[in-house]
Amino acid sequence: MRVNGLGYITTDELHAYEEGLNSDAERLYLNWGEPRSVERLMETTKALQGVILKNPAGHLHFASNWYGGRMMYREGAWEWQKPYSFTVLHAPILLGLYNGSTPARASDLLEINTKISNKTILIPFTRKIVPKVDIQKSLVIVDPPEGLFSND
Repeated sequence: MRVNGLGYITTDELHAYEEGLNSDAERLYLNWGEPRSVERLMETTKALQGVILKNPAGHLHFASNWYGGRMMYREGAWEWQKPYSFTVLHAPILLGLYNGSTPARASDLLEINTKISNKTILIPFTRKIVPKVDIQKSLVIVDPPEGLFSND
């Protein structure tokens, strides 16, 4: 069970990962782009902003190695990071991969109404096919692949 993007139980960093955070990452691997998987990884990434904090020198460090979605210990033996602290970074790493993935963004389409054939064509809204968008000039430059605007 999860609370506020982290596991329900308060535990060490390795078990915090094993209590559900790892299964969210596995779920995205099995169903790449599945909205609920992405949403859960986003919740975890947001929650980690309370676990990973800047130290007095301005460096990011794990502020706790004993935490959960309901409680976090930040004093004494619990206020430092250990090697297993980094396993919980699986969610933010996967979100970075997902956001940088062309297939993950392939659902973005641009609708083009052609004057020649009076057809509406949907094209992938990628930088390769749509290299320039100037909102102020109401200008969109499209470099279509061969055959996209054929009269077929």
